[in-house]
Amino acid sequence: MADSKHNTDEWISLCEARALVMNIYLAPLFSGHWLLERLRTKQIRWRYWGRRVVGLSSPQSTDDGPITGDPAFWQHARIEVFWDESWARLVVKWEYGADIVTKLRHKWWRGVEIFRIELLHADVEALLPKDARPRSSPVRQLSLSDEGKPEPESTAVQNTATWVADEARQLKAAGKIPADIIRARFAKLLADQMNKAARAKRLPPNLRPVTSGYIKLSDWGVWPIDKI
Repeated sequence: MADSKHNTDEWISLCEARALVMNIYLAPLFSGHWLLERLRTKQIRWRYWGRRVVGLSSPQSTDDGPITGDPAFWQHARIEVFWDESWARLVVKWEYGADIVTKLRHKWWRGVEIFRIELLHADVEALLPKDARPRSSPVRQLSLSDEGKPEPESTAVQNTATWVADEARQLKAAGKIPADIIRARFAKLLADQMNKAARAKRLPPNLRPVTSGYIKLSDWGVWPIDKI
């Protein structure tokens, strides 16, 4: 559990933590289960910034974080995790009834929502395999050739790596990479840049946007930053 002596340590969002794990294991579903298992077994300290208790009466909200997280939260069976937004919901019980005015049946739930979940970066890093190379992904990342045909995976990866490396050099030259940025946030920054380029139709026709977990920073020569 986190306490005051850990206040100066690096905290990363739940989304960033999964991206960090995905740099090794690639698969989002497996990476999420990997994190949840270690949260349940008290191997990763966590905190949150807001909470909402939902019941039959008016919901009660608090937003006075950071609040030290209790590992028991993750041990419940009815946990729903919203990874991209870094929040989770524990459904304690579903209730059924009829609206007093309309008489229509509906259901509601009792439970708690936890917002802006953060994990201690050092705890996540310590549990990851040392010097591990990313494993093969069960889902191929396909790119399209100029003729619209799927390219071989190795070519698609090479094209993506080239674009990412070029973008990283441009970001560094423009001074847009924070000096204290960590690996997971840098991967997310590059993935966000790729998505922006796609929306602006600035991506080559043989490329498709990728997630931060797909980007191999070290393998593609963009980590650490001073290697760019």
